[in-house]
This record gives sequence, structure tokens and C-alpha cells, in this order.
Amino acid sequence: MKFEELKLNIESFLNAKPLEEEDIYVENHLANVAEKEMNGCDGILFTDDKNHTQAMRTEIIKKYRDKFVNWKHAFEGFIQRLSEVKTENSSSKTTSELNKLIREKEETMESARVVFSRENNYKDAQTEKEGTHDRYHRMLKDNGGKPPRMTPFWVYLPGLIGVGVVEALINYSTFEEKFDAAGLAMGMTLVIACVFAAVSHVHGGYLKQRHALIGRDVEKSKRNQTYIVQAVASLLLAVALAGLIMIRYYVIQDEISQSPFGNGLPGAGLPGAETEDPSVWALLMPTILFNLAVWGLGTFVSYWVHDARPDFKEAKRDYEKAAKKFRVLDNKLNEEYDQIDAKFTRETSELKNRIEIESKEAQKAQQLISLLEQEHNKMVEATLLRINDGLRQYRNTFVSIAKSKNKLDLKVGAQQFDLDTYLSIEIDFNSHNLSV
Repeated sequence: MKFEELKLNIESFLNAKPLEEEDIYVENHLANVAEKEMNGCDGILFTDDKNHTQAMRTEIIKKYRDKFVNWKHAFEGFIQRLSEVKTENSSSKTTSELNKLIREKEETMESARVVFSRENNYKDAQTEKEGTHDRYHRMLKDNGGKPPRMTPFWVYLPGLIGVGVVEALINYSTFEEKFDAAGLAMGMTLVIACVFAAVSHVHGGYLKQRHALIGRDVEKSKRNQTYIVQAVASLLLAVALAGLIMIRYYVIQDEISQSPFGNGLPGAGLPGAETEDPSVWALLMPTILFNLAVWGLGTFVSYWVHDARPDFKEAKRDYEKAAKKFRVLDNKLNEEYDQIDAKFTRETSELKNRIEIESKEAQKAQQLISLLEQEHNKMVEATLLRINDGLRQYRNTFVSIAKSKNKLDLKVGAQQFDLDTYLSIEIDFNSHNLSV
């Protein structure tokens, strides 16, 4: 039964007047009953322990008590249903449902985290991020809080390319003049340019990081590895320079021998020849210095770009990479959290709205219970008043009829009260016996 329907039924119940439907005072009804009961007794009128005669019990007490019992039965039914409404809408129940929803939200989020972590290696990414963070920030503190030099590759690469281009411009004409083949000259030029750029990169990095690479605290195997790398780079530079010097020497010698100012002797200008023209080296040395200047420029660029600690930049790069990877995964996980949170926020709002409505119904149910209890007290008083008024009126009527018929010797009850004494004894019906 819906609450509104129950409320209407209670209102109808409270508006009913069940006691008024039973009227024992109609036209000499009590007199007829009393006279009939008096005629049926033989000198003594039997009563119960409450001094009530049989007619009192059947014609007065029973009729009103039956009405009251029926009314109370309906009353108790309404009380029970209202109590059920209160229980269904109790604050403890709604609080339990709200707590259950909160626990369900926490369990759903934890389940989502576990599934997401398993499918996306979230925990590994978090561990990697924390590890690289600790490593980088430890180095940062060791360096006095100064971050490593993080020159972008797109800035450094043009510097190396510039070194190679300058070296190529210096060398190309020499190779073309010597071999008279543009393709071969271009190839050799590019090889020498790449060697100069690579060696400049290795030498500049070594000069900047020498303390970290060959310091006394560095393992011997790592120091040896550094020595080998530098030796190989230096050897490549020496070979490239030697090749350039030889080719450029022959080119200059040819130009001098073909010049009208040359001595024209066979073998003039050849290395080791007694007739070597001293002007060859005078022309050769400036070009060699230019090649060395290009190498020095490249070494300076490399020195400027590198950080003093080779692993410092790597630590920062690893940390930024791990942090970016973790941030992407963390954002995806937070998106799932936001979706779950939005779902449970909506359900919580709906539950709170229902709780508010149910709370109002519980309050209304309590108000109706209080109203019914007040009406019950009134009903008890009214029923007792009707019964006791009826009992006294019946007793008066009975004694009056007995005296009018000159039955003054009639005795009443087990104690055989005379009629006048019977008029003065207690015969009121109490509430304790009303529902028995």
C-alpha cells in the first residue's frame, strides 16, 4: 500500500465514530433487560468479582468492549504499517545505503586501477618515473641546483654541418685540381668533412667531460675505453690531415713547376728532393692552418654544447621521457577515474534526493503514529466512560425496579449485598480489563 493511500485510510479511520453506533439507552432498553434479569433470579442476583451481573456483562460491557477491540485491532494494524514505513525510510538504512555506495565507488576505482595497471604497465611506468626522478634530482643537488646544458639537437647539428661545409669548401678545389674528376673530388671532400665534424664532436666532448671520463674516481676499464675512443678519433684526424697535406703538396708543386718562375728541373718540388723549392711549404702551411682552425671551431662548438657530466644530460633526458610516458598513462587513468566519479556522483545525488523524500515520509509516519496514539487514549477514555455510565445507570434501574416490586430482601453477589449497599459499592470498569 502506498503511503498516500495509507494516510487517507487513517484519516477515514480517525473520522469514524464507532461508539456512537452502539446505543444502549434507547426506549427503556435497560429497564427491560433489568426486569428480565430480576425475574430470572431466585432471591439472589449473582455477580462476578467486579460486582457485575450477567446482563451488565452482555448488554453493556461486551458491546462497548467489542467495539473498542475491533477499533484497536485496526489501530494496531495502522501502527504496524506506519512503523514499517519508518523502518523502510529510517536514517540508519539510508545512511547504510549511502555508505554502501561510497564503498562500491572505492572498489570500482580500485578495480579500474588494477585492470588499467595490468593492461598498460602503469606500475612499471610509475616506478621508472620515480627512479629516474630520484637519479636526476640527486645529480641536480650534486651540481648545486644547476641543470645540465640541454642544447637541442636541431641547434647543435647545424653547427657540425657548418664545420663540415667550411672544411669541404677548403678542400674541394684541391681534390678537383688533383684528380680532375668532380665525383671523386666531391666524395673525398665529403669524407674529410665528415671526419673533421665527427672528430670535433668527440674531442670537444672529451675536453668538457675529461674529469668525469678519466678522473681518478673513474673505473680503469672506463678510462681505457675513453682513451681508445680519443686515440681512434685523433688517428682519423691525423690520417685525414696527412692525406690533405700530401695531395695539396703535390698540387702546389705542380703549379710551381708549371709556372714560368719555377726551376723546371725534373723532380723539382718532390718530398726529399735536394732541389725542393722552399716556396711550396710557404704556400701549404696557411691551408693546413685553415684546416686546423676548422677542427678547432668544431671542437669549440662541441665543448660548448656538452655538459661536464656525460650522464647528467642523459639522466635528465631519461627522467623527462619517463615522466612524459607516465603522464600520458596517468591522464588516461584519471579519465577513467573521472568517469567513475561522475557516475557515482549522479547516483549519490539521486540517492540523497530519495533519502530526503523518504525522510519526509518517515516524519509524516511518526506524526500519524502520534495522532493515532492520542486518538487511542481518547478512545479508551470514551469507552470506559460509556461502559461505566451504562453500568451505573443499569444498577440504578435494576434497584429501582426491584424496590418498585417490593423485592427488598433481594441479595446481590456472593457477599449478598442488600439493594442499598449494592448501590454504594464500586462497579466501575477499568482500562486493564478493556482489552482482555
